[in-house]
Amino acid sequence: MMLRYQVEVFEAALRGNTIAVLDTGSGKTMVAVMLAREHVRRVRAGEAPRRIVLFLAPTVHLVHQQFEVIREYTDLDATECYGASGVAEWTAEQWKEEVGSKEWKPAVFGMTASPVATKGTSTIQDCEAHIAQLELTLDAKVYIIQDRSELESFSPPATIVNKFYDAYLIDFEDLKSKLQTLYEEFDALLVSLEESSPNRFEDTNNILETSRKTLSRYHGKIFYSLNYLGPIITAEVVKIYNESIKTLGDSEDCLFSKASFNLHESYFKEALYLIEEVLPQGYEELMKSESGSAHLSKRGYISSKVDALINIFKSFGSSNEVICLIFVDRIMTAKAVERFMRGIVNFSSFSISYLTGGSTSKDSLSPAVQRFTLDLFRAGKVNLLFTTDVTEEGIDVPNCSCVIRFDLPRTVCSYVQSRGRARRSNSNYVLMIERSPNVSSSNSPMQEKYTYHVDSTGATITAECCVNLIRKYCEKLPKDRTAEDSFEEMYNGKASPFSSFMEYYHEKYGIIIQHPNQPLLLLKQSHNPHNLLFSKLKYIALVGAYYVGGGIVAALWVMRWFGIEIKCDRKLVQEVKLNASYICYLPKIRDIEELEAKLKYTFSVKGLLLEAITHPSLQESGVDYCYQRLEFLGDSVLDLLITRYLYVTHTDVDPGELTDLRSALVSNENFAQVVVRNNVHSHLKHGSGILLEQVTEYVRSNSERQGKDNEFLQHATSKVPKVLGDIMESIAGAIFVDSDFNVDLVWKIVEPLLSPMITPDNLALPPYRELLELCSHLGYFINSKCSSKGEEVIIDMSVQLRDELLIAQGHDRNKKSAKAKAAARILADLKKRGLSIKQCLSKAKQLDVISSDLQSHLTSLESPLGYSDMNDYSSLGGLSSLKEAVVLTLKMDKGGPRSALFKLCKRLQWPMPEFEFVEQRFRTPIVLDGVTTTNFNSFVSTITLHVPDVTVITLEGERRTDKKASQDSASLIMLHKLQELKVCICKT
Repeated sequence: MMLRYQVEVFEAALRGNTIAVLDTGSGKTMVAVMLAREHVRRVRAGEAPRRIVLFLAPTVHLVHQQFEVIREYTDLDATECYGASGVAEWTAEQWKEEVGSKEWKPAVFGMTASPVATKGTSTIQDCEAHIAQLELTLDAKVYIIQDRSELESFSPPATIVNKFYDAYLIDFEDLKSKLQTLYEEFDALLVSLEESSPNRFEDTNNILETSRKTLSRYHGKIFYSLNYLGPIITAEVVKIYNESIKTLGDSEDCLFSKASFNLHESYFKEALYLIEEVLPQGYEELMKSESGSAHLSKRGYISSKVDALINIFKSFGSSNEVICLIFVDRIMTAKAVERFMRGIVNFSSFSISYLTGGSTSKDSLSPAVQRFTLDLFRAGKVNLLFTTDVTEEGIDVPNCSCVIRFDLPRTVCSYVQSRGRARRSNSNYVLMIERSPNVSSSNSPMQEKYTYHVDSTGATITAECCVNLIRKYCEKLPKDRTAEDSFEEMYNGKASPFSSFMEYYHEKYGIIIQHPNQPLLLLKQSHNPHNLLFSKLKYIALVGAYYVGGGIVAALWVMRWFGIEIKCDRKLVQEVKLNASYICYLPKIRDIEELEAKLKYTFSVKGLLLEAITHPSLQESGVDYCYQRLEFLGDSVLDLLITRYLYVTHTDVDPGELTDLRSALVSNENFAQVVVRNNVHSHLKHGSGILLEQVTEYVRSNSERQGKDNEFLQHATSKVPKVLGDIMESIAGAIFVDSDFNVDLVWKIVEPLLSPMITPDNLALPPYRELLELCSHLGYFINSKCSSKGEEVIIDMSVQLRDELLIAQGHDRNKKSAKAKAAARILADLKKRGLSIKQCLSKAKQLDVISSDLQSHLTSLESPLGYSDMNDYSSLGGLSSLKEAVVLTLKMDKGGPRSALFKLCKRLQWPMPEFEFVEQRFRTPIVLDGVTTTNFNSFVSTITLHVPDVTVITLEGERRTDKKASQDSASLIMLHKLQELKVCICKT
C-alpha cells in the first residue's frame, strides 16, 4: 500500500517528466515500480505502444538491489546490465537487438535525495544553478512534496552527533626521514634495474615507469597513514601492501616485472622494520588487553582520530544489535583500520569487515565479494562495516543503526546520501570533526550551557575539554595494581618465585586471567582470593550497584553488557491492558470502587483489579480469568521494591540480616496479615466453601493472637491460607501493569499498606530456624527424633547446654509444624535463661569493638563456674557412662582434626569446643621443626572442651604459622586425649 506522499509523486510523474527529491528510505523505488506497472497496464490495455523500461543506477550494488525489487514487485521480464556482465563489450548491433532500433523520446522519472552533487557548491545561487542545469539535461522538473509530516513519521532522519577529537600533533620526524631515504634508495634500485637489463625495449621503459609511479604512490600512502592514523595502523598498511605485492609477483611471468615486484616487496619489508622499530616491545600483546589501545593512544602510537573511533565503538557495549557503517575516503584506510579493530579485545563480540568498490584499483574487492559482504551486513552477521563511497547512495540496509563519517563528506550529496544509510528508528549520524585550537567547537546552545569559568584565574572548562582534564588528573593519582605487576612486594622485598600476579594465579591455582589490566582487589589474609574469581556474586553486585545508582534503565544496560538480553516490548503491555478492558466489571463496580478507596489508587483499566481479586475456583463457573498471572508478576515487583527499601533504609544492617528481613517482609504470612489488616480479603471473589472456612478461621485466630506474650508459639501455630498472600501480590502486579510499569508509583501505593514494616528490632524468624542460629552462636547441637501416633506427627527435640539438657515435644499433623512447635518451646526455655538470638548478635557486635584484653574476660563470664580443670583429672568418672567409643575418620589435611572433633561433639551432643590464640611477630622468618619458613608470624591456640555434667578440658596446641593450622594442632591433641580416655577411636 502506497503512502499519501508516494501517490502524490506518482501522480506528478504521470503528468510529465519528473525528478523526485525525497529523503533516503522514503520509498522512491516503489514509485518507480508503480510507474513501470502503469506502463505495462497501458500497453496490455492497448492504450500505449510497447516500449522498454530502462532503470539506470550509478553503481553495481544498486543495479543488483533495484533488480531484486523489480523482480519481486512486478511480472516484467527484467535483466541486469553492468560491466562485469559484459555489456561494455556490446556492439551497436547487440544494443539494437536488446532495446530495439526504433527511436522515441522517453518518459523520464528521476529519483534522488540530493539533486546537488557537484563539489564546491556552497551557496543557494550555486544550488539553484545546478538544479536548473539538471532539469535542462533531463527535460524534467524537480518535484518536492509540500507536506512533510507523513514522510518524517515514516522515515525519520538520523540524529546528527558531532564527535570532536584533538589534532594529532606527534610527528615521528626521525621515522619519516628514514622512510624517505628508504624510498629514494629503492627508486634508484628500480632505475639501475633497467640499466642492468640486457634487453632494453620500449615495454621495459613502460614497466619501469609504472613500477616507479606505483612505488611513489605506496610511499605517499604510508606517509598519509603515518600522519593521520599513527604508526601502529601504518604497520598494518605496509603488511597489507606486502601481502598483495607478493601475490602479484608470484603470478608474474616477465622477468623484468618480477624483479621490480621483488624490489617492492623488499621495500615493504624494510619499511615495516623501520616502523616496528619505533613501536613499544610487545605492542601486539598489549592490544589484546582491555586498556591496551588507550595506553598506546596516550603515547601517540595510535592517532587521536582513531582513538575517538575506538571510544565510539566502546560506547556500543557488547550489543549484537549494533549495525554500523563507517565511511572513509581511502580503500586502504578501510582495510587497515578494519584489521586493526579486529585485533582489539574489547570488540571481540562484534563481527567487523570492510567493503570497497571500484574495479580500477588494486586495493578493491571483486564484485562477488562486495555483494557477499553487503548481504552479510544486511543480515546483521557483520556489525561494523568500513566502507568507501561505494555504499553512499541507495544501498538499503533497514537495520542500520549508526553511520560514522570517519572522513567528512566532501559534497552536499555525499552528506545527504551517507546520512540516509542510517535507516533504523532512533539511529545516529556521527560526524568526526578535528578540534581546532583557534575555533570553538561549541556550535549549539546546549554546548554553551556546559561551560564553567573561574573568575579568579580566568580558566574556562567546556564539555569538550573536561574529559581530558579529568584523565590527566587521574593519571597523577596512585595507580591500581594489575595482574601484570610485579609480585615482589608480596614477599617483603625478597626474591619471589613468581614474576607477576598473573603467573602466581596460573602456577598456584591453575587460573588464566583473561583481563590482566583490570585493577586487583586487596583482601585480608583470611580470604581465599581465587574463589572470588569464580564468584557469580560479583555480577549480581554490579547489577545492584547500577540499579541503586541509575535505576532500572542502568541495571538493564549493565545486564546487556554482561550478555543478558532483556527486552521490554511496550506493545505487549498495551495488549494486556486491552484484554483486561474486555472484562465486564460493571456488576461489581461498587466493590471495585471500595477497594480502590482502600488502596488510594484509581485504575484506568478496572478489569485488571477485578482479575487481581478473582480466585481460580471461579473458572468452574465459566469465568475465564483469575489472579495467577498477575500474582506471578507482582511477586517479582514486590521483591524488587522491598529489597530496594531495605537497602536504602537499613544502611547499618549486615547482609545476612537484610536477607532475613526481606524474607519476612515478602513472606506469605506477612502479606496475608497486610491483606487482613487493610480488610482487602473481604473483596476476594471465589467459589470454594473450604477456602471461605480457611480464610474465616485465619482472620479469627489472627485477631485472638494479637497481644499474646509467647511470639514463638504464635509463629509456630499460625496456618496462613495462601490465597491471602497471593492477592496482595496480584494487586501489586495489576497496579504495575495499569501504571505502564511505573515501579515508583507501585511503591507509593503499596508502602502504606505494608506499614508498619518489620524491622531488625521486631524481626521474628521461624522457630526452628531461630533455634538453629542460636545454637550455632552458642556452640550447641540440636537432637530431634520423629515418631507418629495415628495421623499425628510427634517430634522429640533436645538441646544439651553445658550443665543442663533441655527437652521439648511438638505435635501436629505435619512434620514441619510439629518441629516448629518443639523448637518454639525450647526457645522459650532458653529465653528464661537469658539466651536469645538478639542478645547473641548484640554481644557479637560489642566483641567487634572491645579490646583483646577484655575478650578473654567475657569468655570466662559466659562459661559456667564450678567445673574442675583437666589438669588434675579428678572428675572424669562421668565419661565411663558412655556405652562405647565413637569411631572417627581423621584426615590430617587442613581442617581435618577440627572437623573430626566437631563431628564427635555433635554425636555426643556436647557443646562445641572454644579456641583462644596467642600471636607472636618476629623480624626474621620462623623456624619450625628445624625448617626455616617464609612466615614472620606464629600462632599458638588453646582449646577448651566442656563435657556436660563432668568437667572442662583445656589443652594447648603446638606453634604454627597460621591461625587455622594452630587450631588444627590443638584439636588433634584434644582428640588424642579423648582417645586415651576411651571416648573415641581415631582412624586415619
